[in-house]
Amino acid sequence: MSSLPYKRIDLNKLPPPDQENEVRTEGRAPEPVVPPSRVRSWIIPAALLLCCLQAGVYITIKNTQGIILTTTLIPVMGFGLLFALVILLNPLISLIGKRGRSRRLNRIELVCLFTSLLVTAGFSTFGPASHLIPLMTAPWNPEWNTPQRGWDEHLTNPEQPILGPRLYITDEEAVRTFREGVLVHPPVEGAPFGEYLAYYWEVAQAIPWSHWVQPLFLWIIFILACYGVFYSLSCLVLRYWSEREKLTFPLAQLPAAIMPDDHDRRLFPAIFYRPAFWMGFAISGFILSWNAAAAAGWLIPDFRITLGLGTNEFGQMVEGTPLEGLGGYFRALIVFTAIGLAFLLPTQVGSSIWGYTLFGQLLILLGIWLGFGETWADFPYDGRSTTNFLTAQGGGALLTFAGISLYRCLREYWYLARGRPAAESARLTLPVIWLGVSSAVIVLWMAFNQISLVWACAYVLFLCLVTVGVMRIVAETSMYWFVGSFGFFHLFSVLGLGKFVSGLVVAPLLPIYSIFFAGKETFVAPNVMNAAKIQKDANQGHRAFHVNLILCITVTVVFALVFTVFLAYMRGGQQMAGWFYAVANIDTVNATQALIEEGYDELTVNTAWFFFGAGWLLFTLWIRQRVFWFPHPIGLILLCVPILRLIWFSFFIGWVAKKITVRYGGKQTFDMVKLIFIGLIFGEIISVFAWGMMGLALDFHPGIGFHRYHP
Repeated sequence: MSSLPYKRIDLNKLPPPDQENEVRTEGRAPEPVVPPSRVRSWIIPAALLLCCLQAGVYITIKNTQGIILTTTLIPVMGFGLLFALVILLNPLISLIGKRGRSRRLNRIELVCLFTSLLVTAGFSTFGPASHLIPLMTAPWNPEWNTPQRGWDEHLTNPEQPILGPRLYITDEEAVRTFREGVLVHPPVEGAPFGEYLAYYWEVAQAIPWSHWVQPLFLWIIFILACYGVFYSLSCLVLRYWSEREKLTFPLAQLPAAIMPDDHDRRLFPAIFYRPAFWMGFAISGFILSWNAAAAAGWLIPDFRITLGLGTNEFGQMVEGTPLEGLGGYFRALIVFTAIGLAFLLPTQVGSSIWGYTLFGQLLILLGIWLGFGETWADFPYDGRSTTNFLTAQGGGALLTFAGISLYRCLREYWYLARGRPAAESARLTLPVIWLGVSSAVIVLWMAFNQISLVWACAYVLFLCLVTVGVMRIVAETSMYWFVGSFGFFHLFSVLGLGKFVSGLVVAPLLPIYSIFFAGKETFVAPNVMNAAKIQKDANQGHRAFHVNLILCITVTVVFALVFTVFLAYMRGGQQMAGWFYAVANIDTVNATQALIEEGYDELTVNTAWFFFGAGWLLFTLWIRQRVFWFPHPIGLILLCVPILRLIWFSFFIGWVAKKITVRYGGKQTFDMVKLIFIGLIFGEIISVFAWGMMGLALDFHPGIGFHRYHP
């Protein structure tokens, strides 16, 4: 039987759903047309103010109390603010007077406020504000740049420095003051607020801004160009992923779940009237609040609820057994947000995540039994250049899958743009044009700062591929804590390119890579994608949304960098967060020096594993078109995300709960159980937010932030 030539469907030309039932609705009165909600003029200034406040709080609480409230992909302050607006402010406005309901914040205004906080949260948490400012002072720090380290030989050589002086602080006095702090005495405790303002002004005047203006300006250009790449890629992939492939975007579902319907006249959003939501909220909120109160010393005796099986407990259990090699590696932790997000995933995706993770740990154990190592530590990996056989497989799968996804999205855009009016075609191709412009700015910026033009182009191409891959992972798996272990220098090492390329050529790229992509949770691109998805679902305020987001990104980048410089000079870099202001910087510069002197010049067995991962992904995509039950490949890609060994058990719990609910419950049961798991997520988020603010105010560490688990 010959196949019929089916015509491709253009989703933009499909009739609205109401036109499909014209026969049924004939003779009825037409429903009133509801005008779209408008964004009031004060929303954008309020969003700008909130973004700066969020950046200031994150930077301050991290460097004074050592509290890291959030992951990059879950803006705790954003969710806390949204929760307060819909449960406190909007009901209060509705009760004020007759026009209260029309004056309360509508859905698109809430979207503008939340998405601005979402996109800018990661910049001040683990992004450039945390990594860049300390690194700018590291190479020329005389305490670190010693003859034993040998940085002067290549990196800071006055005649031909590898690290361009335009991008770093080269004045030793400015660096010394940065490390020790300015000599301005703070007011006594309990002094009037006016004295503190005068003190802050004196600190600002004492900072040697003349040494910072040029480097900060150059870095801001590069950062905004990177955001331009993220922004354009999110616009390119969103239509195809949401309309054609029907991805779930679980992280984008969370704020939408508690936003009100503009046509609903009730005081609170519908979800707040459901007991199931508050049941889940109470479970996670109570347990985490109990542990936070214990950490604050408010409970006698200090009893904390254990959430899962940690490495120490597991190590004691398996000591002297064949499983001993995994003693410091295996964990089975209970993380409420991961459990809730796993319930929102398709069951095939959930099983792939925990299944491949367990299979990877089994492979490590098998390698130990076969004598390739004694413990899991003999299979090292890091966020810069070191891979093991698992992360190499995941890296090969990641790049292959990203390339396929990007090709499909570009093909879709090409199809949509053909044969359309010039104005509509230009609008559709605008993201492609903007991607080209942003990429060109990055390449020219690198060339201006003594980086090879060829390798700058290669870097940008790799950046685009990895960005698409990471966004796809987050859109499909809700991986809110993304710590990747496969990047540009992993690929450089795995392919043995050091045999053909001198380390002097690519070494200037390493600090740039470390600032944006090597550190934990620095990748902010998925936030841009989730923000676009939230706006798309709201289906209103398109222009205001983009204007608001672009302004908030620009202002927050400038404010966060300047505020970080100010705080470091006020406190002294030695009193700031030790990882960012000492360990990470020395490690990055040492790695750059090692790349020049030693290079990555040998092919290893991980090269074969890299190509095996790429091949297995292609095979999986092919076989799944013929065998429906074959495992989903997303878990294979996540082998390069070692954070999964911390939260795989939580994904397993969420998967089991959904599997049982779908198998034995009807739609009504599923809808109720789903609310319980959404409540679990919000119970953790709001607890982390509330206790974090109390910790900042009362000077204690609650110990329940999203960063309480470490890979």
